[in-house]
Amino acid sequence: MIRSASLLTAVLMAVVSMGLIGCAQDKPSTQAYRITIVADDSLRVDGQLPSIDVDIVGPSQADAPIYAAMGVSQYFERGSRNQPFILQRPFSRSRPGPFVIDMNDPIWRQWLDVSRARTLYVFVRNNALPPPRSEAEDNLWRRPIPLEKTAFQTSALRVVIHKDKVSVMEDAPAR
Repeated sequence: MIRSASLLTAVLMAVVSMGLIGCAQDKPSTQAYRITIVADDSLRVDGQLPSIDVDIVGPSQADAPIYAAMGVSQYFERGSRNQPFILQRPFSRSRPGPFVIDMNDPIWRQWLDVSRARTLYVFVRNNALPPPRSEAEDNLWRRPIPLEKTAFQTSALRVVIHKDKVSVMEDAPAR
């Protein structure tokens, strides 16, 4: 199990790295998406949503492999969450969400800034309980979302934070 988890991490890093190398040559067309972040009911304890920190990380192309390789526990222990390319959306009993990052949110100017070697992937990080027990489980929680125009057939995405994974799916655009 640990060997397959290490292989999955290596493949994830290779995919992100290959995308970055290819981007230097092809300069893919990226776009802003309307991203709705939802806490799944599987996170509730005794019917209540505990406090969960959810970060949407949009690193530059140079920093993307670092964030792709970084485990969830390592990310939250690292203490570098106060970066201008990180958008924080905490869930709690009083703030159950959903949270929406609209296509006109100022963070998109940062993420898609060509002079900063634009972001090609955003990474969803969360510290939902319990913490990952293995690298394989950790990989289910650090899901990269590609920002290329051809990555999805819609401009709206739904990110669901589950107890054991993060899922990303196409959503109906807002009217």
